[in-house]
Amino acid sequence: MVNLTEDDESWIEICEVFYDDDHTPILYTEKGISVAGETKEELKTQLEQMLSCLNKPVLIKADFNNNRLKMMVEDADSYKLD
Repeated sequence: MVNLTEDDESWIEICEVFYDDDHTPILYTEKGISVAGETKEELKTQLEQMLSCLNKPVLIKADFNNNRLKMMVEDADSYKLD
């Protein structure tokens, strides 16, 4: 989960987060993820993963300010992480 608070508006979204080898968050998708799949089992798996993230800390934008990669992207697959 990422806290995307800006100005006076505060909200949290479930985003896809990418970590480096040291488990430091380095990148997250610009928009929250949605539930989609080809089967009901895929939907169930995604929902279970989303529920499990509620037990983890909420990340804030400063958690991604690690001087290695400082950007939010819509399509993280288009970026190579060194």
